[in-house]
Amino acid sequence: MKNLSKNQLNKDVMSQTNDKIKVENKAVANERVTTEDILYSLKPLLDEYFVGTISCGKTALTYQTTNGQSFRITVTKEA
Repeated sequence: MKNLSKNQLNKDVMSQTNDKIKVENKAVANERVTTEDILYSLKPLLDEYFVGTISCGKTALTYQTTNGQSFRITVTKEA
């Protein structure tokens, strides 16, 4: 999975010429994002803020609290 975040900091990218950065930014802008890309990007955020178990599937994140509550976050592509 590629990091498609606008806030991505990468020392290699920062040292490149402006022309090469523009070409790479265009490539990232045209990259197809999958539901898994979104879910795997959200999982670390949930891990940081919630205590419990978080598992990631192809279309959903499942979060189970330490007291047994269960929540599901589903990602679907709109037409």
